[in-house]
Amino acid sequence: MKHRIVFSALIINLFLLSGFSMAQEERFILKNPKIKKNQVALDVRGRLIHSLSYARRVGDTKLSFGGGLGFGWELNRHTFERNIWEASHIEIFARFQPFQGLQLDFGPTLLGYIWTDDCSECTGTFVGFYFSAVIGHKFIFGGPWFRIGFANDSRHGSEFGAILGLQARLVLSWGK
Repeated sequence: MKHRIVFSALIINLFLLSGFSMAQEERFILKNPKIKKNQVALDVRGRLIHSLSYARRVGDTKLSFGGGLGFGWELNRHTFERNIWEASHIEIFARFQPFQGLQLDFGPTLLGYIWTDDCSECTGTFVGFYFSAVIGHKFIFGGPWFRIGFANDSRHGSEFGAILGLQARLVLSWGK
């Protein structure tokens, strides 16, 4: 299990470093970025997990704050010793957009999950931290997402681990 967490953290660091190195290159930085004030995003994570979020940019900065809700039914890639069938999640996040084609989201997350598909009382919660790094153009983005924290249910108790995957994001932006 520990090697999975280390590998996941390494992947996230590689995406962060590549994003920041692209931002440092003069040709990728817009002198006056056209990042819109308001953004509504639909994230598709796997076949059956969908999330809808809203973010609002703070002044003329490259930082936005927002929140999102998601629902789905799919077994995630994770490092836990139990199944994590995602049922719903809520996230509050900060979005840093160093340039128009890169969005870095991070913040706390709460996930309700089911650990078996034949039991209505077999539910649990995941409390932790959420991170995603998506790159794209105009309104279509894609990239990895990652949750790290504690899963807790009545049968398995509490366990520390990570949930990870890929996502596609459609963004509708408006405002100056």
